[in-house]
Amino acid sequence: MEDHENSLIPTDRSEAYRLALYRVEALEGPFILRVDVPSPELKALLELHQAPCAAYVTAYNPEGRLVPQKENHKRQQELEAELNPWVCFPGAGEDPEGKWPPEPSFLVLGIPLE
Repeated sequence: MEDHENSLIPTDRSEAYRLALYRVEALEGPFILRVDVPSPELKALLELHQAPCAAYVTAYNPEGRLVPQKENHKRQQELEAELNPWVCFPGAGEDPEGKWPPEPSFLVLGIPLE
């Protein structure tokens, strides 16, 4: 497990992100990603698309602050437009305890860190 002591994300929020379920609706079949848990489905998807990496992103509730649904939806549409050059699969970040609303997201293959 990585050391997250130097993270800019507050500990409680960081822990929530680590426990979340990151659902991916891939054409080959849906699957769940978890932080620090190897995913054979992700590995196969990366190999299939010859992508060196992937990122799971959302425009919903930036920095873990609840934002009105209308604003979230608009931001997510803008993000989707920016992701146009890359192979993307829709999904949702989900709180396994159901205390936080699901956040529509994208798994983006091959996107650079920058």
